[in-house]
Amino acid sequence: MKTQVTSRRARLGTAVAALAIALGTVGAAAPAVAQPSAARPAETIDISKGTGTLVRLSEPMSDVFVANDTVADVQVRSPTQLYVFGKGSGETTIYATSKSGRVVYATNVRVAQNLANVNEIIHAATLANAAANGVEVRAERFDLLRDGPAPTAPTVAANLLRPLLLAVARAGFGGEPPRTLIASGLLRHEAGEIAAAFAAHGLRELGRRETAEWAAVLLVRPA
Repeated sequence: MKTQVTSRRARLGTAVAALAIALGTVGAAAPAVAQPSAARPAETIDISKGTGTLVRLSEPMSDVFVANDTVADVQVRSPTQLYVFGKGSGETTIYATSKSGRVVYATNVRVAQNLANVNEIIHAATLANAAANGVEVRAERFDLLRDGPAPTAPTVAANLLRPLLLAVARAGFGGEPPRTLIASGLLRHEAGEIAAAFAAHGLRELGRRETAEWAAVLLVRPA
């Protein structure tokens, strides 16, 4: 197993290796090549300094790239498992690639000194902002990738990237599905896939708005 100093790209051999940073994206053994926009990180991992999380990949990786290993580090448990842990406050990016150089995982990693305190600050700021605008809200922290079925309401506005919306569609809702779901933050070519994914919950596409490369879909569940 070799580690290159320039960008902390590490190559996986037959042995399990300790590599740099949180939640890797695999890079090829060839010189680094600029990734297309489709390979940009689709999620963000939030962890506290000194803590970590296990990430399971859907397919084996060969290389891992960590942008800033002073913020987070990665320990490779197997070709399909990464353990990401926080080292210092800040943000970094991780990519994992297959032997062919195709990106199989990409994520942003944010490390805070004490994530619990950060969440409390965000929660309080959300309530204060709502009160200042005369809006009554209930704010809760919920991890769409790890906390199970998503919270629900009669009307749901979800400004999320494709992987998170698909995760919600797979996990379902913690109650009756919404009557109206507005899904935004999508690329134009992703809108149809998202509409099809939520059809399993009785939601049907009623409208779609597109601006440049972005799209939003209006999904409704007949009474």
